[in-house]
Amino acid sequence: MRPDLRPLLSQHEGLDFAHPRGGQALYLSQPLLDNHPHYLQSYADKLLEDGGESAIIASMEDLAEEGGIATHAPVLYSNLRASGHPMVTSDNVTIYDRPPRQHRLSEEELRAIYREHHPIPSKYSERELRFLWSRGI
Repeated sequence: MRPDLRPLLSQHEGLDFAHPRGGQALYLSQPLLDNHPHYLQSYADKLLEDGGESAIIASMEDLAEEGGIATHAPVLYSNLRASGHPMVTSDNVTIYDRPPRQHRLSEEELRAIYREHHPIPSKYSERELRFLWSRGI
């Protein structure tokens, strides 16, 4: 597994994580299990036409968008839902690779977003903190 994917795996499979703004654990696995009959039928329908490649590409696009990550991924800062990266390989050759609409954020970018949304409590009065927290900040 690539090191940059470890945090995503933890986020995906963390069944004990709370998602107060929406989304769920297993945000790719569950849509795949829910939609596999449709994906397999599409593959079967296209198998003789193009080896099923167009159906696999369509399935991966669906999982990267409304059928999967775009509607099931946890919402914290809204960037994860746009980070689906559909890619299809055949015999170790990439036949489809669409970049994500939102690149995967670096550790530095994540820290900057966190600092923006989670102010340092010691810098604010109790009244200011109550106001910020009432606004979900």
